Amino acid sequence: MDEEADPDRWRRGALWFGGLPLGVGCLTFGLWMLLRLEGLMAIGVLTLVGGTGCFLGGTLSLARYVILSRREPARAHPRWRVRAAFAGVLLAVNWPAAGAIVVAAQAVHSTYRVEIRNGLEAPVTDIRLLLGGTHTSLGDLAPGARRTISFRDWGEGGLDIRAAVNGAPVSGTVDAYVIQGQGGDRIVTVRPGPRLEIVDRRRPDLPIGP
Repeated sequence: MDEEADPDRWRRGALWFGGLPLGVGCLTFGLWMLLRLEGLMAIGVLTLVGGTGCFLGGTLSLARYVILSRREPARAHPRWRVRAAFAGVLLAVNWPAAGAIVVAAQAVHSTYRVEIRNGLEAPVTDIRLLLGGTHTSLGDLAPGARRTISFRDWGEGGLDIRAAVNGAPVSGTVDAYVIQGQGGDRIVTVRPGPRLEIVDRRRPDLPIGP
């Protein structure tokens, strides 16, 4: 059988063109949600660009499949119309999926998240976050416990944290300047001393502060 005239060959091509960017895009987004690595965002952008090319290639493959199936019904699958419709839906669903991922990624990326961990055997009390004119109390944190707070519209300025351990105050700067809408992801761990260990989750190789 002439492979060029084999309709199913072109259908498989359309499925690959539709499924590959969809799968890579969803996997990349899922990994980015878990790890928040900047490199994954670059992969996501490349997937969007490559996905456009895949859509065009898949559309051409699907068109070729339909043409060959119509031209040579004896060589076509009895349900070739259903198969063509499935491949078309798979190709088309890439667009709303890509749009949803972009919107979700923008929402997550513009959110500032602070995770506070108690690395002591004593409770951390009266935990407060201060940003501009915003003062947020987070209460107390038991030994070994952790708490996460996320925000998007607190304004701009320096982000500070204050707390106490056995009555001794401990404080530090989580971020020298927070830009509204830009987001961030910091881990604040209370260590013996007491002192604060502050790490940017997006750049864990660059500790912040002492």
